[in-house]
Amino acid sequence: TLDGCEIRVFRNAGAINVVFMPSTQAAEQFLMNHEAHFQAFLAERLGDNRVRIEVDAANRGQTPFENKDGRSRQRYVPQDDENLYW
Repeated sequence: TLDGCEIRVFRNAGAINVVFMPSTQAAEQFLMNHEAHFQAFLAERLGDNRVRIEVDAANRGQTPFENKDGRSRQRYVPQDDENLYW
């Protein structure tokens, strides 16, 4: 169901953000139907109640690991870490 789904995990203002980017409408529907379950599960597993789940289907149809600005998500980009240490 989640083939080709990209998942981004990052911290922002102390919260753990998990963004699912589904590649199909079926994957989007599955994720949206289970969003609360994923949030509760990850909060428990990570030991942090500040977990936020988001389903972002705006990029559906793009090649995996490529976001709107064309940067590959497989390579390190320092500006992505700007909120990790402050």
